[in-house]
Parts: sequence; C-alpha cells; structure tokens
Amino acid sequence: DVLNRLRKRLNRLPREISSRAQKRASVILPLCHVGGEPSVLFTERSHHVNRHKGEVCFPGGMVDASDASVVDAGLRELHEEVGIPPGSVEVLGVLRCDWSEVTSITGVAVTPIVGYLGAFEDLTLDHNPGEVRASFTVPLVSLLDQDNWVVRDYSPPV
Repeated sequence: DVLNRLRKRLNRLPREISSRAQKRASVILPLCHVGGEPSVLFTERSHHVNRHKGEVCFPGGMVDASDASVVDAGLRELHEEVGIPPGSVEVLGVLRCDWSEVTSITGVAVTPIVGYLGAFEDLTLDHNPGEVRASFTVPLVSLLDQDNWVVRDYSPPV
C-alpha cells in the first residue's frame, strides 16, 4: 500500500539530524484523505501570534524541554493547534534536509515529520484561536501539478 511505500522511502533517507542548532522546531506534514483523495492539511496562522501572522503553514513549533523528541514536539504542536491527539497520527517518517542551509535562513533547525491522519471526514478539528485562524486541505494531485506552481527568484527573508 502507498503508506507503507512512503514509510519505507522516508526511512531510507540519510538519518543525520544535527544537534549543532541551538534552536530546534518541528512541523507535521499532515497527510489525509478527503472524499478518498490523498490530500495535505494546512493551517492559516492567526493574527494573534507574534510572528508569521496570517501565513499558511504546517502545524508545528519549537521543541520544548518536556518533549522527548522532535517527533513528540510536532505531535504536541499539532494537538495544541488543531486538536488532533498524538495517538491518532500514524507517523510515517522524517524528511531530511541540509540543516545548515535551513538554519542559516530561519535561525531555527526545523524538522518536518510526515504523518497520516486518516479520512478527513472522520477528524474533529478544534482550532486554537490564539494560534490558528483556519485550516484547509489541498489534494496532492493539485500540489504535484506544475501548472499550479509559482516560481520566483530566491530572496532571503529580511
């Protein structure tokens, strides 16, 4: 099945997670099915947060001292932001990247965790209004269609 193939592929990626970064964060890339169609859940940040007001993002945040791992941090944040309990997420794996590049752009080493939520229709979302204004899904087929992409020259955040 597709989820097992994805899990195997993620587990084949290089496993180095740098501990050099002083600031660490985790985001959940939440996969789900909407009407049987593979989709991704996104959130829109509230205007009550200190940074990135109104931006579209994946649920996530900084790793706390109470978190056993970056995976636990992402699952905790998903629960805090949209009310999905950690035990209801099937963690498929961790996306790997060049941490020095990410940290140089954001100042934070962000670890993306791929998780499967199941059928969207079966989820009960409970947005934390202090962090999340709204949420929405986008079918994977739309994300993969290059006609939907906008490509701009890279410019670092100011």
